[in-house]
Amino acid sequence: MSERNYWTRMRRRQLSRRALLGASARAGVGAAGLALVGCGDDDDDGQQAAAQVQQQAQQQQQAMQQQQADQQAMQAADQEDQQDQAATATAQQASSVPGPGQGGDSVASYYGLNSGDLPTLDPYENLTYRTQTGSGYHYAKLIREVEGGPGVSPTYHGEQTPDASELPEVVDETTYVFNIRDDVFWHDVEPLNGRQLTIDDIMYTYDRFREVSPNGASWDKVVASFEPGQDNAITAKLHRPHAPFVILASSSQHLYLIPPEIVDDGTVAERPVGAGPFIFEEYEPGVALRWRHNPNWHNGYNGNGAPYLNTITRTLNADPNVIIQAVADGSFDFSRLSASVYAQMDGALPEEYDRDRAFVLTPTATPGGFYFNFSIPPWNDVRMRLALSMALDRDGVLQGTDDTGQGVWQSGISPMAPYWLDPKSDDFGPNAKYFQLNLAESQKLLDAAGYPDGIQATIHNTADYGATANNFFAANVASVAEGGFQFEIFSKEYAAYIASIFRGNFPDSWDGESSHLAIGPFYGGATDPEDLFAAVYSRNSGRHNWGSSSRTPANRDAVLALDTGGNAEAWSPVDSDTFGHPNSAIGGGPEEDEELHRLMDEQRGILDFEERVQKIHDIQRYMAEKMYTVPYTAAPETYVYNPWVRHNDFDKVHPKISYGTGNAFEPFLWIDEDLKDELT
Repeated sequence: MSERNYWTRMRRRQLSRRALLGASARAGVGAAGLALVGCGDDDDDGQQAAAQVQQQAQQQQQAMQQQQADQQAMQAADQEDQQDQAATATAQQASSVPGPGQGGDSVASYYGLNSGDLPTLDPYENLTYRTQTGSGYHYAKLIREVEGGPGVSPTYHGEQTPDASELPEVVDETTYVFNIRDDVFWHDVEPLNGRQLTIDDIMYTYDRFREVSPNGASWDKVVASFEPGQDNAITAKLHRPHAPFVILASSSQHLYLIPPEIVDDGTVAERPVGAGPFIFEEYEPGVALRWRHNPNWHNGYNGNGAPYLNTITRTLNADPNVIIQAVADGSFDFSRLSASVYAQMDGALPEEYDRDRAFVLTPTATPGGFYFNFSIPPWNDVRMRLALSMALDRDGVLQGTDDTGQGVWQSGISPMAPYWLDPKSDDFGPNAKYFQLNLAESQKLLDAAGYPDGIQATIHNTADYGATANNFFAANVASVAEGGFQFEIFSKEYAAYIASIFRGNFPDSWDGESSHLAIGPFYGGATDPEDLFAAVYSRNSGRHNWGSSSRTPANRDAVLALDTGGNAEAWSPVDSDTFGHPNSAIGGGPEEDEELHRLMDEQRGILDFEERVQKIHDIQRYMAEKMYTVPYTAAPETYVYNPWVRHNDFDKVHPKISYGTGNAFEPFLWIDEDLKDELT
């Protein structure tokens, strides 16, 4: 409101209040006079009283008229106040929720200290987080996760919102109907030119997803049919009730909608065109990815222009010193970080910045640890895996790598609310002992497994996750050395690592040392424990985690000759081409663990939320005594934001932890350019 109008109304209010007080006083005198009328006892007094009554009545009438006039004046003033307040609120809303062209130009790190070149831009060809994350900016999905905000857990992914489809209509426990929206259009660039998305487009990309993506197998285990029907709808029929189906449908690793034109002309891997919030502009290897605002995004708020940002530049440099300096001097608006450089970033920020607003710490959704090829000894022996876990000083690793002091121990899953069960909690039960540092018990297990002097081995990973990740891996490897596990890290180039070791394709050769284990993340952007169960532990995983693809007739004799785990008799023929997995009372891999698969199968069909949470807790307790993977620790996801970065109309930025940041979070960011100019 203007200063002139403010003081005009204040003066009007003061005058009106004085007039009302005067009227009340005059009305009070008249009332007192009327009270005296009944006390008169002669004619003169009666005439005088009558005159007084008449005079006082006139005064009272005048006072009432004045009071009515002043009340009307106050009502007019209040109405003007309300109009001004509404105008002010509208102006404030307009400034906090900008329209097209008012959201600023954002420059930030692509994936913080884990940034790096993308092996492809096609999310179906490669599961790497680098490709999956980028896809979220330009591709739509059927439905997507709600954007982050106060009260929205960054690691709970059970809340969805429409994208190309409305939220599915649940016909029964196995039937979901997706009603496709008619306001979804491909980007207005060649070769799509803004044409409308159709059901045929969706069915094309659905068939291609099942054929090309390694995650297609897990989808097929859930969905029996996915067929178009009447009224622009698609019906999904499940094999059986599947508790996290809606989460699966919104997952940032499933069913990005990709138009047939860019597949047919071969540009899908290098120049994507979608229906998402941002239009792809450029991928410059080693430098940056760039997008611009999509003015026709179907998820904009009532035409107000979301996504708010005009342009996006996401740099690929992963050097922590470069990133920290860029955030501190304002060259970057924000960045994903690492808990290991939290203190360094804190020291680099201007002193006057509000640290509570600048830093956002959230639990990690990425599970990881030591993982194994169970096809070749000795890691098919559970005693070796338990010994390794009890030789790992998890708290010591956190102390050396986590500046935030908020890191936790992973269990068989990452710390996803509310499913994760803390191995340090009393509720975990007796199997928590297998997570505790206990070198004496670790040595006993090594003795029993035939390695009284410990083991020397090559351990696989990739250095391309960045310097801080490499330091973390090295800290874990160094931690178990005192327990007799002497590991030498062998690093593969990122794309080669993802195509081989990460997918369970360990080398078959044996050179006298065990090279059949690795360290690193198992899965990125998990949205539900079922993601991990299906991809990491299930015998039906299309990724053969871990090591099952190495089990062939050609390596059978070598495996049997070198079997020190006591499992030779369990290695028996299944058919002419494959052999059964070694699995006896003392070891083996997860593929033949019927109890594990029974538990995982049960949790999928439990539709009662609390009951399913408890079942997933039971699975984590069971996994602890098998250690099919030996989980390491989880420092919090760490982000830093400069003050001019805004998120919707919330004061504090709330990122959602998944690969879908490009369509479930960043469309609702905007840059206060005036504040940025003031502070930089």
